[in-house]
Amino acid sequence: MDDVKEENEETETLDTSRNIIIHGVEESMNDDPKELEYEDRKYIENVIMNPMGLSSRPIQIQRIGVFTQDRASKEKYRPLKVSLESVEVKSEFLRNLTRLKGLFIKITEDLTTQERLLVKKWQDKAKKKNEHEQNKTYKWRVRGSPRSGMYLKKVFCKNMTL
Repeated sequence: MDDVKEENEETETLDTSRNIIIHGVEESMNDDPKELEYEDRKYIENVIMNPMGLSSRPIQIQRIGVFTQDRASKEKYRPLKVSLESVEVKSEFLRNLTRLKGLFIKITEDLTTQERLLVKKWQDKAKKKNEHEQNKTYKWRVRGSPRSGMYLKKVFCKNMTL
């Protein structure tokens, strides 16, 4: 039984290894799914990929979740799940994220359920360390990725009040 569970986790990791998640991209109110995908693809290529200098194009683009009028009125949009050509393209993409400064979007790796739980545990560790920290000009932050290793790093916070 454990072998099946481990195999499923490995398969899920392989499935998500080429994907990124983009949060905060405005969603069109168009009802035609092909037109929606075209607009999302155009946005990703023109606003994200071209400024980064990447020549590869997304293989698949998918909106995650259910769109409702309530979400639109509060300017909360469904995230975009973007499948790239390979893990190498994804790594290059993530390395070049600093070229997108000024855009009000958040880009993260597509993580499996187990990886998200691991990130949550590390965030809880950082939170506990921050609560016990005497010097409030520094904060503990989680760095790294569940796939390449995670660690806590002490970061200077210039906007903290003493």
